[in-house]
Amino acid sequence: MMCTSLYVKANGDIPCWDDVGESHILRRFAPNASDRTIEPLFHSPELVHIRESLRAGTIPFPGLCERCAVLGHGELPTTSKPKAIQILHLEASYLCHLSCPQCIPARLRHSLSAPPYNMSSVMLRSLMEQLLSEGVKSIRIIHFEGRGDPLVNADLGELILLSKQYFPDAVSMVTTHASYPYKPWLTTCGLNILRASIDGAFADSYEKYRVGGNLEKALCFLRKLRNERHHSKTPMKVIWKYILFEWNDSDEEMQHAASLATELECDLLFVLTHSPGRSKRFSDNTLLEQRLRELGVAASLESTYQLRTGVSGAVIEGSAAEYLGMVLKAALEYAHANDTLSAVEQLASALTHDPGISPMEDHGKATIRVYLNQILANARLPLTLSWLAAISREWEDGHTSALLLQRYLELAPDAPDRDNVLRDLAAQRQQARLKAALEYAHANDTRSAVEQLASALTHDPGISPMEDHGKATIRVYLNQILANARFPLTLSWLAAISREWEDGHTSALLLQRYLELAPDAPDRNNVLRDLAAQRQQANRGGLMVAFSRLFPGSLR
Repeated sequence: MMCTSLYVKANGDIPCWDDVGESHILRRFAPNASDRTIEPLFHSPELVHIRESLRAGTIPFPGLCERCAVLGHGELPTTSKPKAIQILHLEASYLCHLSCPQCIPARLRHSLSAPPYNMSSVMLRSLMEQLLSEGVKSIRIIHFEGRGDPLVNADLGELILLSKQYFPDAVSMVTTHASYPYKPWLTTCGLNILRASIDGAFADSYEKYRVGGNLEKALCFLRKLRNERHHSKTPMKVIWKYILFEWNDSDEEMQHAASLATELECDLLFVLTHSPGRSKRFSDNTLLEQRLRELGVAASLESTYQLRTGVSGAVIEGSAAEYLGMVLKAALEYAHANDTLSAVEQLASALTHDPGISPMEDHGKATIRVYLNQILANARLPLTLSWLAAISREWEDGHTSALLLQRYLELAPDAPDRDNVLRDLAAQRQQARLKAALEYAHANDTRSAVEQLASALTHDPGISPMEDHGKATIRVYLNQILANARFPLTLSWLAAISREWEDGHTSALLLQRYLELAPDAPDRNNVLRDLAAQRQQANRGGLMVAFSRLFPGSLR
């Protein structure tokens, strides 16, 4: 993270903020209004040393870096002095009136650190001027967060406005516990994202971690913010960040949180932590995602990094990922609603950040495909690829979706949804082969159709080798297919091919099994109508045969 980001604390300390590195101060920034000879910050010798060491495959600070949770994550730096900052992480205030177990107790804050405790506008202006003088061309996210709560700083609104003056295209973000009276300036300072850390939907469980906080005050804060966003028509995004612990992860509380999030018009984000007290119900995102689906709860998911042995303390925040996920989720929703124009607008906004495609032209549903090579080459965040794959699939571009998912697994080989992604890829490859088989069957090229079938069915349901029985091939292997097929689409495509080969009985059996595997299939009603039509046709055929036997020659 320090390769492309910068962390400046309220008192001017610039630490290596990746996990245990926060105790390692790289340099101190102590400007005054007349000082124009400040030493480099983003291009300081210390940060250049970190970048060059990682590029060379060596440890920047032996004895410290080995314990870092994020060591080995992310791409290696490509230059010693980059011109773009991914995240400018600003500690607006070191103070906070809460005493969360994994943070600094409120009563100790003044004794553990020297003032100033709040960042001043003079410091921020000097910082911005210095970054420009070093050749920094852009900042993607300016995140006001640190060891304290940024809303303690009475000048936070002014700091946000000031940051926008210097880098107007940067996404401004504040993370707060929100246990405050509402701040009227929030909707007038240019803030893009407010993230509220509220770990519980019931007061007793909330207060176990947010010691000294008040749940009702935090929810009232968000209600007033919602109302003011309506009044001022401010396009601010609000995220409810909910860390799951063993005392706040019940079905009832998660469902109540989802209901409150809907009322407050904010996006709910559940976070799995590795800190003490972590949820025992959900060891990974896969289990959590499955349970949320069962409960009908809509929420995004995130996990903190697994801290290395002997390390305690910091949680690494995925600010860039959080913003991109939010924008790409909106793009998918627009694509699902067939609002292609709005979907492409959201894509353009997201891809200026990762992988940095700007400007981006509108090519409708072909937009991702047009920029595919750049995306595959430059994307740094795995979630960029997984969201784009979902959008491509929504636009029925299976080939592009498969390429994006393959690249996703390369960037995130230990992704918690790896098995699901592999299944999706297998299903997409199979769908392509079965589609080709249907086209060959329609063209009366039975041999080529059976070849495609043989290739497809080595994956699902795993029939190999498969012999060519012409138009009877599916019927010959029908029992194995019905018993072993895992993908519903296998059955629906095979039913279509059987119908093309005028084998209505086999088609009907495949469709019945399809509905058993996918009882909530979106085409369920159409399939039921098809089955009814096939049964009606079969009955009519049976009556005609019986009639011909009773009255020979009458149907000639």
